[in-house]
Amino acid sequence: MDLFEKQAQIHSLFQRSPVDAAYTQGTASGRRLAGAFSDLDVALLLLDKVKTNEFFDYQVYFVSELSKTLETQGLEVVILNQASLLQRAQVIKSWNILYQRDVKRRVQWETRAVMEYLEFQKYDDIQSKALAERTKSDRFAIDPEYVKARLARLREQLRVLAQASEPRLDVLGALRPGAVVPAAGRRDPLRNGRVSGDGARAPQARGLSRHT
Repeated sequence: MDLFEKQAQIHSLFQRSPVDAAYTQGTASGRRLAGAFSDLDVALLLLDKVKTNEFFDYQVYFVSELSKTLETQGLEVVILNQASLLQRAQVIKSWNILYQRDVKRRVQWETRAVMEYLEFQKYDDIQSKALAERTKSDRFAIDPEYVKARLARLREQLRVLAQASEPRLDVLGALRPGAVVPAAGRRDPLRNGRVSGDGARAPQARGLSRHT
């Protein structure tokens, strides 16, 4: 297969489709674009009008159509619209331009993609260096004494909570199983008198006494 002879067919396919730019990479003998490719990868930049949920359908479509047009097997198609920043930068840096619908728009996209990757790489390097410095320091070392002190404090707090949850005898003694509240000495809730041991209410002396 001679890629140079297939240029017209490839351009016609891309013109009929929403392809804004195409890049290629493969194993060639001779010139890069006019050689015989035994293994070919194609990266496509689709037009902005293509929706995100249509990327996969176009990827499958171009794998089929390009394989038939180029008469090759093992062809892979990458949709640059959903590719990572690193993958975009690698395509722009080392792949060859196979097709471009508009040169100015293609250059603008490449510039924006490279700038986004460089910005990401800058912050990624800063975070990597900061993480390396933190792991080298003692900030992540475990202090056994500190852990023991925290555990002892936690046990003390649990003990206090357990004691506070127990009912007191003078307040809720009747709630405990088997607890007996003495009958003698209990105050009548209805009168200011005392209840005797047999349950009879003792009258309160107010200058009058009950004769037997």
